[in-house]
Amino acid sequence: MRNTQDHVFAGLSSNGTRYASIHLHRKRGGTNFDGFPVPEPGTLALLGLGPARSRLDETQSELSPNAKREETTMSHRTLASLIVALVASSVLSPAAAQPAAVEVIIDSVTPGTPSGDGDWCIGDAEVELIAHVVDVASQSVVTEGQLWMQFCVARTLGALNGFAKEDCEATGPPRWLSISGHDLAAVNPADFTHNPGVLALGVRFQFRPASGGEFQRATSVPFNLDTTCGP
Repeated sequence: MRNTQDHVFAGLSSNGTRYASIHLHRKRGGTNFDGFPVPEPGTLALLGLGPARSRLDETQSELSPNAKREETTMSHRTLASLIVALVASSVLSPAAAQPAAVEVIIDSVTPGTPSGDGDWCIGDAEVELIAHVVDVASQSVVTEGQLWMQFCVARTLGALNGFAKEDCEATGPPRWLSISGHDLAAVNPADFTHNPGVLALGVRFQFRPASGGEFQRATSVPFNLDTTCGP
């Protein structure tokens, strides 16, 4: 902001972009914003404001030159501060970064053979399941958070029994229950074991991000471990 005799210029810019500017100058009718006419004293008299204007002129004439300059400078500073506050409030703050999407990948089921639709034929022997998590954007391996193995189960006759993935996808009592999990900072890829107990058991893996971490929660595509066909 600068004050050159009776002219005042104020402006605000950031990174080379001008957000606001204002030009003030003194006229016979008073301080004026560019583009807005200021009534002449005769016009004020016609509006019934002549006496009030006269008293203002008398008051201003009584002020010393230094007092007038000080009063003008303070008014200009107040106006410039108001401009800065208004422009600053109109500039939006940057949006908070969104958590990154991840994908849970099943590496292998051993012994086991893919049987279509993501399912695995495992027979009746114990199997080992291995899975890991990747950042969708970079395809880099995620090494924080937890990976949990979940079974499709429901309580029947007081016991917890396993069901196929289709039962958890439909409306009904079966639901996904977390069975065991690994901290990906310690075990990566994560490995799990399972002893078959039902004909077809629905399984899926769920990734749980670390508290305050940069990734989203994610779940793998569910699949069945089918004992009715050999590995």
